[in-house]
Amino acid sequence: MNFRKISIVIAIIILVGAVFASRFISSQKEIKAPPPPQKIIRTVRSEIIKNKTIQAPITLTGKLVAPDKVEIFAEVPGILQNTSARFKEGNVFGQGAVLIQIDSEEARLTLQSQKSNLQNILTQMMPDLKLDYPEDFQLWQNYLDVFSVNKSLAAFPEPSSAKAKYFLISKNIYNQYYSIKSQETRLRKHNITAPFQGVVTQSSINPGTLVRVGQKLGEFINNSSFELEAAVSLKDLNFLSVGDLVELSSEDIAGQWQGTVRRISKSIDPQTQSVKLYIQVNDSRLREGMFMNANIKANQIENAYGIARDLLLGESQVYVIEQQRLKKQTVQVVRFAGSQVIIKGLKEGTRIASESSQEFYEGLEIKTN
Repeated sequence: MNFRKISIVIAIIILVGAVFASRFISSQKEIKAPPPPQKIIRTVRSEIIKNKTIQAPITLTGKLVAPDKVEIFAEVPGILQNTSARFKEGNVFGQGAVLIQIDSEEARLTLQSQKSNLQNILTQMMPDLKLDYPEDFQLWQNYLDVFSVNKSLAAFPEPSSAKAKYFLISKNIYNQYYSIKSQETRLRKHNITAPFQGVVTQSSINPGTLVRVGQKLGEFINNSSFELEAAVSLKDLNFLSVGDLVELSSEDIAGQWQGTVRRISKSIDPQTQSVKLYIQVNDSRLREGMFMNANIKANQIENAYGIARDLLLGESQVYVIEQQRLKKQTVQVVRFAGSQVIIKGLKEGTRIASESSQEFYEGLEIKTN
């Protein structure tokens, strides 16, 4: 009896298991296999090459210097005198105005003494001149009539003959003449005048103090004419020439100025491989030593195209698109212009990638828009 019950229970368990197994197998048949992965093709921005003539400006930065700048040194000794306009930093003087006046009373009196001595010698020789060289007498008489120790010494009359000349030489008057002219020149050095209109940028002496020979008294510059000194690369040098117009601007002063390329150095800085360029600009608002930006309208570049700098691969390659795939192509880099690079060597109508990515590689299949 017990055996029969056990057999029935086992049969029921087997039957129920078979039912559940059948349902599980059926449910597994209804699950569909996953579809194969689809191929993803990236869309890349592109542009078509249209070669043209490009006016690519050259941007430089430099510092203003004053080409008309003089350091003033004393050539004669004396006490510095007061003047109506003090020789102090910031004071402006017109051309020919007295910058510095050094006491010249002693030198003036010494010069007058030498002239008086010459006048005495000329007066003493007149009787001999009248007897031996009457043709020269009247010339020297006229000279003595206007002679003044307070005026600049006039040139001597020309002798009428070699004998008259030797006579005058024997009187030692020519030696005294040149000595006096030298003293007149030295006397004028007590007044230092402005060689051009400008401003004092350095002053190292005050009125009433003793000035020594060779002492530096200060500096004086033309405050309306400057040169911007900038460095230009050898690659850009071929596009520049003397006379090119330049647009100048400053980050500290509002406004724009127009300058002109005046000089281009012939020497090269071996470390930077650059050349000094000098741009003239005139404006009294400018100051020596200030930095300015220069935008030079350089020579035109024929049959070229401009692209963004980040599209350049290495030094001279770009990605072109052929049959919807990326391909590296070598180009000629003409020059860099701000955020762009000017290139040559691509045929008209060539399509290039106009975006860059580290995921790009040669042969990558893409779509363009």
